[in-house]
Amino acid sequence: MPNSKRKYKPAGRPGGNPDIVNWSYKPAVPGKPKNKNLTVKVDEEMLVSVKNLPDWSNKVRAKLEELLEEERAGNAVSS
Repeated sequence: MPNSKRKYKPAGRPGGNPDIVNWSYKPAVPGKPKNKNLTVKVDEEMLVSVKNLPDWSNKVRAKLEELLEEERAGNAVSS
């Protein structure tokens, strides 16, 4: 029965990639990365319509921010 242990090290770059910072993801707004997901159920027609908008994800984020500002303003008035 042959020995199943590897007798060689896999090829790789010793020390890793020193230039990884140049190729890594950089958030548009430093200090505020967009690393969380929000799932909203919509019908097929709405999904297709939204996905066909140019830069749709930033537009949806902007509308959500407007909604949150309206809610904050409404809560401040009623308090």
